This record gives sequence, structure tokens and C-alpha cells, in this order.
Amino acid sequence: MCGNCAGYVLVFWSASEYGNIHNSIVIPQARRTERSPEHWPEEVGIYWLEARRVVEDGNLYAGASSARNTS
Repeated sequence: MCGNCAGYVLVFWSASEYGNIHNSIVIPQARRTERSPEHWPEEVGIYWLEARRVVEDGNLYAGASSARNTS
């Protein structure tokens, strides 16, 4: 199940000769935020977008510190 929306996903994977996962692909692909809200000024939106992408990638601590760098 998707950790973001709890919907079911399909994962194709291939094993290496040592039994490890060599490569994988998840269908459907996770959505990725491409821009900040339109009503926000660009100077604020670039920091918001950076923090949002970090959180989407699962790096919660880095996302929190990015959100604080708006000085």
C-alpha cells in the first residue's frame, strides 16, 4: 500500500544474482509537487516547495530544517 494515500500499488522488481533487489518500479508513480501555491510570493514559494519535496521523499527532519530557512 502507498504510504501517502493508502491506495494499492504494483511493484515490479528484479533480483541480482546474489538475491538482492537489482531494480524496481512502482506503478502508479507517486505524485510530486511541482510548484508552490499560486497566491504565495515567489520568495516564499521557493522555500515552501523545497521543504515540501523533502517531506515527500520521506526526509522529515531535513524538511523541518528547510522550512526554518526562510530568513
